Amino acid sequence: MNEKNNTAETASPDSEASLRRLPPVVVYDRLKAERVEQPLEADEIRQRVQTLPEWTLLGDAKALTRELDFPGEAEAQAYTNYLFTLKTGLKVRMRLTIEGSRLKVHLAGPVASKRLTESTLKLAAALTVV
Repeated sequence: MNEKNNTAETASPDSEASLRRLPPVVVYDRLKAERVEQPLEADEIRQRVQTLPEWTLLGDAKALTRELDFPGEAEAQAYTNYLFTLKTGLKVRMRLTIEGSRLKVHLAGPVASKRLTESTLKLAAALTVV
């Protein structure tokens, strides 16, 4: 097999060796069970949110919200940019709304989970120190 151009030599009974194109190689990256973050139970979420007094739990433990006041709009925008950078790579849905110098942060777990996950609560805890 010639891996460079994805061909293989085959010998036919009537002729000398000929080339035939092989199907493209497809590599599947299987999702392992340990990589899938399970949603937390609603009671556990409620209990843990009590340790985050700045955050308000919405719905049936589906989202968290918090409002932050800044000295001015530029500071609110700078913090928004920071949050977008921080969110990169996390499996957390984040919606940010700026109204003047006030920033509203809305956190939710992955779409499929319907409830908050460990990652969401850890991010909320990290943002609580602000």
